[in-house]
Amino acid sequence: RGLVKAGYDVTTFDPMANENTRHELGDLVCVADTIYSALNLAKVVILAVPWPEFITLNWEEMKGAWLKIQ
Repeated sequence: RGLVKAGYDVTTFDPMANENTRHELGDLVCVADTIYSALNLAKVVILAVPWPEFITLNWEEMKGAWLKIQ
């Protein structure tokens, strides 16, 4: 909520909490259905959990997507 209040657009992805996030924050944030859709246009990424889904991401592929956007 602090980032949104400060004027930032926030996209979240948490496979265990997406529904709760939608319920709690409504339209304040965009809740992505996949990690890749959350990362697609991100300028900043914060990973706050050590889950295997995030460790096995293809970061080189994502890096390439980020470079194309810029």
